[in-house]
Amino acid sequence: MQHSLIEAKDGTLCGTCPSRDEGLYPDGLLTFGTYWGGYMKHLCDVYPIGNNFMYTKNTPCDNNDMVLFISSIYQGKYISVLAKEFAEKNPTTPIIYKLHNAEIPSKEKYIHYFSGNDNVQVYSTEEDLHDLISSSKLVVLISSTVFYETLSKKRCAAVWDHPDFTELTRMHKGFKNSHVFETVEQLTQIAENPQFVEDGITFFEPYHEDIVKKLFLR
Repeated sequence: MQHSLIEAKDGTLCGTCPSRDEGLYPDGLLTFGTYWGGYMKHLCDVYPIGNNFMYTKNTPCDNNDMVLFISSIYQGKYISVLAKEFAEKNPTTPIIYKLHNAEIPSKEKYIHYFSGNDNVQVYSTEEDLHDLISSSKLVVLISSTVFYETLSKKRCAAVWDHPDFTELTRMHKGFKNSHVFETVEQLTQIAENPQFVEDGITFFEPYHEDIVKKLFLR
C-alpha cells in the first residue's frame, strides 16, 4: 500500500502506525530496495525484492535549463501559484508544470491559468515522467514519491516547505540534494545552478530473484 495501513476495528485507512492489535499488518512488506524499511518502524518483516523498471529508469541524460514543477490533486492549488510567480520572475527559464493523473480533467483550467506565461507548458501524459526528470535541471515539489525518482536520476529537488504540509515535507529533508525553501526568491537562487552531490543512497535496486524464490517457493 502506498500511503496507509488498515484499522482493524473498521477497515479504514490510517496514516499512523498502530499497534498489532489496532492495525491489520501483512506477513511481510515487499520493497524496491534495502533503503526502504531500514529506518521504518514496521511490525512485520521487510523483503527488498527490488524493481527492474524503476532501477533501469535511473540512468540520467544531459540536463538543460528546464525547471519541472510536480503538481498533485491536493497540492495543485498551492504549487500552481508558486509556479506562476516563479515563471514571472524568471521569464527566460523554460518551465513544465506536470499534472497528476487525477488532475487531467482540469488540464484546460491550468492551461488557461498559465496562458500569460510564455515560458510555461502544462503536461499531463505527453511525455514520460522519468524523461521529464532526466531533462530537467531542477524538480520542484511539495511532497511526492517523485522526490526519490529525482534523486535517483542524479537531479536536485527543491522542496517547498509550505506550512499546510509540514508533516509531509519533513520526510524530504536531510538529503544532500534536497533544497528546502519557503519563498520564490529562495527558489530562484536554488534554480540558478543546482549541483548534484553524490550521496551513496540507492532508492531502487534491481530485481532480486533469490529473495522472491525464498518467499514463494518454500
